[in-house]
Amino acid sequence: MRHKVSKKKSRDFFKGVCTYLESIGAANTETFEDIEQRTYQLWVTTAGPVRFIVKPETDSELMTVYARFEYPECAKRFSCLSPRLNSYSGKWNFHFDNVWPAEDALRAFTYEVNRIFPEDLRSLLQDSLIGKSASHT
Repeated sequence: MRHKVSKKKSRDFFKGVCTYLESIGAANTETFEDIEQRTYQLWVTTAGPVRFIVKPETDSELMTVYARFEYPECAKRFSCLSPRLNSYSGKWNFHFDNVWPAEDALRAFTYEVNRIFPEDLRSLLQDSLIGKSASHT
């Protein structure tokens, strides 16, 4: 029998995904406070623009991030990166069950997103984040 993901684990994953997406420049395009759902748009990736829908699953066996590329024909060039990518629809969903600790699920998610994030932008963001953290010390 599968067990539901705890509210704490789901909320920790949700917060981590939102923080990560914001840190790489994804725009929060919609927020639904009543259901705690957020939609992010990441405009610049090597596979084209991608939209993420993030919400804490409170009554589920899974922690999920729903993603969809705007141009599936561009994204399918990267189908070897992840078996998650539906090369026809552009859907690129992430489902993690209760066995995954929230930190490990977040690490797996960020690893895959980083693979489609251009290296030069990643370096630029890291440099700016290092500068921000150094100015806060």
